[in-house]
Amino acid sequence: MTMMTPMGQGGRMYPRSRRWPRVLAVLLVVALLAAAGAGIWWWLSRDGGGTETSQPKSTKTCRTPAPVIPKDIPNPSKVEVDVANGTDRGGLAIETADSLSTRGFSVVGIGNTDQQVKAGVAQVRYAAAQYAEAIRLASYVPGSDLVAAPKLKGGSVELWLGPDFVGIATTKQADVTTVALPTPEPICKKPPTKERTPS
Repeated sequence: MTMMTPMGQGGRMYPRSRRWPRVLAVLLVVALLAAAGAGIWWWLSRDGGGTETSQPKSTKTCRTPAPVIPKDIPNPSKVEVDVANGTDRGGLAIETADSLSTRGFSVVGIGNTDQQVKAGVAQVRYAAAQYAEAIRLASYVPGSDLVAAPKLKGGSVELWLGPDFVGIATTKQADVTTVALPTPEPICKKPPTKERTPS
């Protein structure tokens, strides 16, 4: 009579199956699911779910029109000018005022600028209502810059002389088409508002 126990009848001829690989697999799946859930939560909280807190992109369109010379450019006799010397050259404002007067401009003031003009030929400063007059004056000062001065009052145009100023052009040389016009402000249009249909 043999003392051996048949295999499968209480004997341990095969080693026990280990559970660690299964446990590690379960833990890995749980970790992946947790990471995925955290990622979805972060995305929804950042973007507001794509509905409530997300900011819609602006559909406003803007365009910058080309500068246009006004149709009615007045004659020099209709332009009042206040001449100011912005350099350290003595007597420049008086000399320039005399030249403008011989061209037909009405000189209403002669003096010095509050602060020195550091660069350029000259600045033709104007209020919005004197834009056309400023273009006429700038045509007699080649290389001058048109400078909007909204606070300017009195109906006159200011001519601030700079260090590169040479002199006033003759009537034949003056040409309004050569004046460097300032770039207009952009014109923006908002999209039409959709009307809500009453429920």
